[in-house]
Amino acid sequence: MYEPSLEDSSSEMEGISIIELVQSITRRIPLFLACVAASVIVALLYLQQVTPQYQTSTIILVHPITQSSTIGKVLSSDFLDTSKDISTEVQLIKNITTLQEALGYLELSSYTDEKGNSYADQHIIGSLQDKVSIVTTKGTNMVEITVTDKNPQFAADFANALAISFNSMLSAFSKDSKTSQIAFLEQQIPDIERQLDEANEKLFSYRIQTGVDFLSNNTDSLTDNISYLQRKRRPLELQLEKSKETMRSYQDVYAEKLPTLESFRTDQQIQGILANYKAAFSELTLYEIVHSNDARNTYALNSTSVNTADSTRIVNLNSHLTTLKNQMLRLSITRTDELVTPNSQYPLDVFACAIVEFLISDTEIASLQEVIKDLEDEFNQLPLIDKELAKLTSNIDSLEAIRKELNSYQQQIKLTAEAENRNIKVVSQARLPLFPVSPNRLLILAVSVLLGGAMGVLCCLLLHMKDSRIRSFAMINHILGDAIPILGWTPLLRKKTRDKQTEAMQYSILHASFSYNTERYNHIVSRMVYGKNKEKKVYLFTSGGISEGKSNVVVNLGISLAQQQKRVLIIDADIQSRSIEQIFGLGEQQQGYLEKFNPLTPVANLPNLHIAVPGIPSAKEIEAHIWVNLKQHIQELREYYDYILIDIPPIEFASAQICLFEQVDSLLLCVRMNVSKKENLISLLNYLEDFQDKITGVIATGCVKKNIKDRYHYYGSYYTSLSKNREYKLVKSEKKALSLFKKQLARRT
Repeated sequence: MYEPSLEDSSSEMEGISIIELVQSITRRIPLFLACVAASVIVALLYLQQVTPQYQTSTIILVHPITQSSTIGKVLSSDFLDTSKDISTEVQLIKNITTLQEALGYLELSSYTDEKGNSYADQHIIGSLQDKVSIVTTKGTNMVEITVTDKNPQFAADFANALAISFNSMLSAFSKDSKTSQIAFLEQQIPDIERQLDEANEKLFSYRIQTGVDFLSNNTDSLTDNISYLQRKRRPLELQLEKSKETMRSYQDVYAEKLPTLESFRTDQQIQGILANYKAAFSELTLYEIVHSNDARNTYALNSTSVNTADSTRIVNLNSHLTTLKNQMLRLSITRTDELVTPNSQYPLDVFACAIVEFLISDTEIASLQEVIKDLEDEFNQLPLIDKELAKLTSNIDSLEAIRKELNSYQQQIKLTAEAENRNIKVVSQARLPLFPVSPNRLLILAVSVLLGGAMGVLCCLLLHMKDSRIRSFAMINHILGDAIPILGWTPLLRKKTRDKQTEAMQYSILHASFSYNTERYNHIVSRMVYGKNKEKKVYLFTSGGISEGKSNVVVNLGISLAQQQKRVLIIDADIQSRSIEQIFGLGEQQQGYLEKFNPLTPVANLPNLHIAVPGIPSAKEIEAHIWVNLKQHIQELREYYDYILIDIPPIEFASAQICLFEQVDSLLLCVRMNVSKKENLISLLNYLEDFQDKITGVIATGCVKKNIKDRYHYYGSYYTSLSKNREYKLVKSEKKALSLFKKQLARRT
């Protein structure tokens, strides 16, 4: 059985080449263009139906609320830091309350959609959150609010109204926070001043009683450290009171539905975070009292007094504390949101912040108390007088520092409270968009063309994969290999005049001695007579399918040989078709070699050309016996004829004629271009597996101009100058060749 070689297999695996792809698309250019046109039409229909969307943006500068909302950072240098994270504020922009409040600034009845429906109906506006997008510039507090809508005027007005609404909300939050802080400080400052007066009186009395006006260096160091830690503890205690008040007010508003402080304290995750926080805060406190007794927080440390290793550790500790605090804040917000529905006037974020500030402050106080206790234990080793004097002095220093800080903080809060609109600053207002951002017509049309082209290429590839017709000589060589040559090819000619006798191919070269077609058959004959087939006499012609021009080739080769004064016998072994008789116009002969071998002379001026027709077989004849008799005749006819050409049916229908293969010298295969299929040619080779050595060539029939374009350039002028009969013309299109084949097949059946 025929099997492709390794070279053939590897070539199949490589797939279609670029040239084959281009040729496949070129053959089916109408299909390709139809796919592109269909895709463009769909895109145009989509553009007709889709509603254009307009987009505009406003840019604002956001100041975080948290910069003045907690008392726990009274002594912190980041009180006015503008580089804080504003992610919480940005999330409030898309809050449904903010969006609805922004709509209140607009006259919705003045806006309509493309159908004339008023925006006063919320269903016409659609989802507000889907219309708004927020972009934050990295490393800054610049926020871009973008609004997309089908009405350009509404998009611009709503973006500007959203900035106003957001500013109003943040200002209200900030103002409420500052008012409560001022009231709280006004209660605490007189109490601190009273305690300071009492401490001064005690110190004055003690100095008079003891007469001691100085302390040792060791005592100074311990007292300074204790004083610093006590000053640091005092604002934390104030923060506890403030956080308690906030929690009580929220419990009253939400009717005791909020989680209690005790539930947060007993939470396992929060306990773990507080334990880590306390350890890091204790270490940071020790760094502070070692490097600077006057340090108010870690940011105030003098870089010249801290070595590189300690500085890196301090930065890492601060970063770790911030991370732990953020984790606790997220947990608190999650726990709170799971229990109650938020009130727009009392956001739960403030309650969660109060819980976190309380727990953090309580933890820091406990840590500071432990450090103070250790220092006091060391201080107890000093003389009694020094110790008492140091205590009094430390107490006065602590109270004085706290009083100054509270007064300064009170003034700052009053100043910021007066600037009611400082949370938001509009950098750039939204403008009326002139052109829609979607749909992008050019982009959609370009994509539709590309998509249609891709679909066209895909369809061409699918049809190419399904189409196994042999279209080139290279495909024949690929299947047969180099051992079986192509002896020649014949053009596909068509009559110019329309009559009932029109056939797909020119049948006879008898009356066109100098025609282009004649030259093609003479070329094939020369390769048969003078090539490797020089000593061969008996040729058998077969093909893989019907109507592949086999009988026409046999007749024309016989005429060409007879014109060269050769004795030629053509045997028509196709009992069913009997094409040889039709070509010579003899009609169906009643008697033939089935009864008595009596060769006919179909052409008067070629007496050396004979044909043997089968005649009409009787019902009693056994077909196998007929071919055995013909086999015996062939042996006898070798002595009389120079060449014997046998035309048998396609190999699938010639099982009985296989007995003739032993008597022939050469097997010639006919392949009709653009019609024969690769699988038929492979099947033909498999049928002839036992006679592979007798296959001496292939004749390509029905070639169109596309198949022979490299040769037609030379033969075209030759054909034009020598041809005397112009009633035939060369078929150029592969599609036309297939159409002619189907018509010819229909006439035969």
